[in-house]
Parts: sequence; structure tokens; C-alpha cells
Amino acid sequence: MGAVSEHSILVAYKMIKNDVGRINTIETEDSEVDGFIIIPSEVNPEIMLIKKQNYENLSNEAKEVIDIILNSPQEVIDVFSTPKLKMISIKMLREALITCWKSVPLVEQAIKEISQWVRKM
Repeated sequence: MGAVSEHSILVAYKMIKNDVGRINTIETEDSEVDGFIIIPSEVNPEIMLIKKQNYENLSNEAKEVIDIILNSPQEVIDVFSTPKLKMISIKMLREALITCWKSVPLVEQAIKEISQWVRKM
């Protein structure tokens, strides 16, 4: 796997990680929505649907890797994070997955799929 693939996964991780907790709101004086936070939509619904379909077309293994990165507790993330920068290392993640799944081609295919999926985003 080349630097482009590693870069793609790191970019996706940063995008997702940095957008968590950041909500831009619209203030309104409409009494029907008083007391509610309105979150503006920055994405076209058709584009959201296409992105969702692209995700659903990923293999179960690729979805599992994404789930590991996004939903694991910090202790698990630390296992395959670089000590200095505290960023996920694709090399360390690959080694952990190979140990767990016992299949190098399966891990390589999952990482390749994720890399292609990120480029489509």
C-alpha cells in the first residue's frame, strides 16, 4: 500500500474526528422552533445518498475497519497510533488486523477499498 492510500485514510479520519462536536447553528425568531437548535444543511441530499450507497457497497471487512477506527475506545486507538503525533498508523493498523484476521490479502483488500472510497468522497 502506497503513501496515497495511507494519506487518504488519514484525511478521512481527520475530517470525521475534527467535525465531531462542531455544530453551526441558525438563529431564528420563529416561535414554532423557539428553544430548538436548527442545524443548517451543508450537503445536498442526493450527494448524501450517493455517499451512503458508496459506504454500503464496501465489503464487510472494510466497514469493520472503519468501525474500529471510529467507534473504538481511546485505549484501542492508542494501540495503532503513532507515539509522537497520536495519529493512526496504517502500518500498525494493518499489522493488528493481520494478526486478528490471519489473512494478509483480506486486510490489503479492505484498506484498498477504504482508500478508493475516500477518493470518491
